Amino acid sequence: MKKFKFTLQPLLDLTLSMQEQLQMQMKHNEEILAQLIGELEDLFQQRTNAKEAYLCDAQKGVQADLFKSHAAYIDQYTLMINRQEGRIDSAQRERQKLVLEKTSNYQEIKKLENLQEKQYMQFKAQVKRDEENALGDIISYRIATN
Repeated sequence: MKKFKFTLQPLLDLTLSMQEQLQMQMKHNEEILAQLIGELEDLFQQRTNAKEAYLCDAQKGVQADLFKSHAAYIDQYTLMINRQEGRIDSAQRERQKLVLEKTSNYQEIKKLENLQEKQYMQFKAQVKRDEENALGDIISYRIATN
């Protein structure tokens, strides 16, 4: 008896491999995103600390040059926060792109698996017809020889 062979098995294997690769990329993206968010939280805390230090100094009576220094220091944190938020936005856009790719790839896998099931059912029906024909030939041969 012949074995079933899915005609698009190489494509299915490739698509499954791509799905695994996309899953790894998503995991890596999530790790990067978590790291970026943690760094952003640290920057917010550092800026808050800098503002508190400025307010403490302001209560003591700050000189103009120290005031400018504090303001520049706080502005630097604001700039770093803005850059970090941009990195986070970029990582989130990448995650969304990966989600769309993974969804599309998953749909392709399902289509191929459905096609595989359909081909297997056709294969089973053909095997059954072949067996019935072979059995009919054997019966015909026995009737003809008797």
